[in-house]
Amino acid sequence: MSNYIKYCIAVLLFASISCKKERDCTDYFVHYPSPYEDPVWHPSGKLIGFNHTPIDKRIIDASRKGCSTSDVFTYKEDSTGFWLINADGTNQRRVLSYQLLTPSWSPDGKWIAFSRAGQIVKMPFDGENFDEMKLEILTDGGNNFYPSWSPDGQWIAYHRSYSAPEPASVMGNWLMDSTGSGRKQFLTGNSGEPAWGENQRIYFFRGVNNGIALTVYSQEADTHSNLGIVPFVISGIKYSTSLNRIGYIGRGIETIGTDGKETKILSAENITSFSWSPEGKIVYTLSGRINEGTGVLWVMDAGGTNKKQLTWNKYKTIQH
Repeated sequence: MSNYIKYCIAVLLFASISCKKERDCTDYFVHYPSPYEDPVWHPSGKLIGFNHTPIDKRIIDASRKGCSTSDVFTYKEDSTGFWLINADGTNQRRVLSYQLLTPSWSPDGKWIAFSRAGQIVKMPFDGENFDEMKLEILTDGGNNFYPSWSPDGQWIAYHRSYSAPEPASVMGNWLMDSTGSGRKQFLTGNSGEPAWGENQRIYFFRGVNNGIALTVYSQEADTHSNLGIVPFVISGIKYSTSLNRIGYIGRGIETIGTDGKETKILSAENITSFSWSPEGKIVYTLSGRINEGTGVLWVMDAGGTNKKQLTWNKYKTIQH
């Protein structure tokens, strides 16, 4: 659903509440899409890519003055796309006029893989710009998401969801080489997105009888095993090469060892997406009621300390 459609729904809801003859201060909250999402730290450590649709206006209902209220936001749809920013927060710029779904850099930083129309594609990157004329479609059929590159750049793991009239057995986690050949399903059924680690191992979460299990698949042995039960997993799994740990979104951002032990909560805030830097720092989206500090990108150290806001929402505020 586009930001515009979501905005129209929000406006109708806002209007229906605002038109009551007798107003009260009952709080209501309209969820707006985060202006910043899906950050991906480039392997050079110098750049961060992200999806972004800037906010244009914040509209305040003056009749609810003194109430705790949810305001209406409008977006600059003509500025939506995939953006880059320097890791120090400078030179934020749009490089593509469309967003990249579940993006993932290759280890050498020369390609970005993402999902487009349900297929995994890759596009070359020269350090500043993408070459859209050389985009390559790697899969066909089904709905494919969450590409994850092997450390040597030779393989890509991804998740395939069910799409009728295909048999349900195609649903699960797959891998292929970086040209789209040699496709192989290594787990059948409903599982989470894959994250490629070291030693030809791929990590993911899947439901088991007693909860949600961190699972590892060994490409070399062609076997998988459960490492441990993890509570409150919502989404996201990323492997940090420098820390040899797995990060995921559960009770905020959490990490766990590759042996399924030593779970740590780095931040209990409302976080919807994140990415590791080559050195183990984290860039993440802090979400909630949108203002200058939420719905934006933040960075923090590997241990969850030294949090710093990287981007800001800038918009006009109007009362009516």
